[in-house]
Amino acid sequence: MKRSGLLAAALCLAQGLSFPAHADSWVKAQSDHFTVYSNSPAAVTRQFTQRLEAYYYTLYELYRAKNADADMARPRFDAYLLRDRRDMRAVWPDIDEDVAGFYRQCEEGSAAYATYEISIAGGASHIKKQKDGFLDYVLFHEYAHHFMFENYNVPLPAWYVEGFAEYFMTMQIDGADIAIGQARSERYSRLVEEGWLDYADMLRGVRQTQSDKVLQFYAQSWLLTHYIMASPERIRLFAAYIDDINAGADPVTAFESRFGVTMEALPGVLHDYLQKGVPVVSFTFKSMPEARIEVTAMPKSADKLLMWRSALETCAAGKLGDDLPARIDAERRKYGDDALSQGVAARAAILRDDASAAQLDDTLASLDQRIAVDPQDSEAQYLLGRLHYKRAKLAGAHADTDMAQARTALLKAYKLDPMYAPGLYYLSLAQDNLPDYPNEAAINAAIQASNLAPSVPEYAWRAAQLLIVRDRGADAAILLTPLAANPHSERTARRARAVIDAIQAKKPKDEVLALIQADDKDEQ
Repeated sequence: MKRSGLLAAALCLAQGLSFPAHADSWVKAQSDHFTVYSNSPAAVTRQFTQRLEAYYYTLYELYRAKNADADMARPRFDAYLLRDRRDMRAVWPDIDEDVAGFYRQCEEGSAAYATYEISIAGGASHIKKQKDGFLDYVLFHEYAHHFMFENYNVPLPAWYVEGFAEYFMTMQIDGADIAIGQARSERYSRLVEEGWLDYADMLRGVRQTQSDKVLQFYAQSWLLTHYIMASPERIRLFAAYIDDINAGADPVTAFESRFGVTMEALPGVLHDYLQKGVPVVSFTFKSMPEARIEVTAMPKSADKLLMWRSALETCAAGKLGDDLPARIDAERRKYGDDALSQGVAARAAILRDDASAAQLDDTLASLDQRIAVDPQDSEAQYLLGRLHYKRAKLAGAHADTDMAQARTALLKAYKLDPMYAPGLYYLSLAQDNLPDYPNEAAINAAIQASNLAPSVPEYAWRAAQLLIVRDRGADAAILLTPLAANPHSERTARRARAVIDAIQAKKPKDEVLALIQADDKDEQ
């Protein structure tokens, strides 16, 4: 299996934790923009889904004020609301004890995870305390990244990408009353107690790897972003600054020139800004729509299989990836052939590298039976397409037939669920044995997958490659822009910037394609 992209939120706790008994019942809450899987109480799950919808509404209302395209259709964002940190180990077995939540994505899918057990300690006396749990921080932070990648089409520096998420993640929501910009006590403490990183290094993209320095980077990124957000004039200067650095200007020289503050003076300016009490923007919506939320009980098989399905959907790697097929096979036998068990087993068979022809045949028969019962089952159609695609790539005697059947099933899956990015990605891949490849179907499916999930590297690289082959370099550069702003993988960001620069410099097609096809095994 391929390695996943991992965006681990460095959102840590200073207090001890207690672990409740492991829950064995799950619910799914589905709203217009989110799907929340939870083994927390149904009332808690509904309440938090409502908060996510209010958060979504606020972000898009602020964005919609200046952008006409804010109402375009979006896929639902998947989140897991977990009662116990041990549940997260089903996806990330060696998770550090101080990681309270994280976000994973790859070509198979994406999801955010957070635990309900965690609460926040009090903050400094002159800083408004957060009334809500740490849960908000984790998922609000990760959704802010998702929102940015969906909506901003210029490369942004890593410190601002993190600062933006930090700025909005402390949003307070009380019905229609909104407060944005409050300080989080842990970040505040680092800013008043710890030695600061050099802002010149931060602006120039020097990446931190030590955990303490990473957390300091988050804190200082929040503070600088907050300072900019607090002033319409500084927002205007920041936009000009971004234009400068994307045109090739040195980030430090451009900052000093635009803002009139030297790197030597900047820490003092920001320290004074912090000590005066950072301003909080508060307002009340006249009419915030009531979110439509449907909460349904999941089958008993969800106890273990749901999180294992999520591991498969986020490209489980290493020993976990190796062990999952056997674990899933043993677990599903307890529950027969309910849709969840059947789907997880099929996904595991498709993704395992050593799947035998007999195993694939059994899985095919199972999917055919499921589709015979319900031809409108989009997941079953998608998995059927994936299975035929896998068989075709194994170069069997009927490879062309399998590839044709893959296209048929994946197209049906797309018609049933046009917002499912992995289905579009594989629909694009399944065109590659046709004589007119790269055909319009391959290009359009790849573009749409990248549009639906712009921060997934695999989607953007594929779409960009096909576009460049068809002499559409400018379109390719647009799709690669979110990757160029990736704060979690400097390798990915560097590659994307190099390709964009080559396109803008009108380099030969072969040279640009070579940059896209560079080894990306270390991206995560």
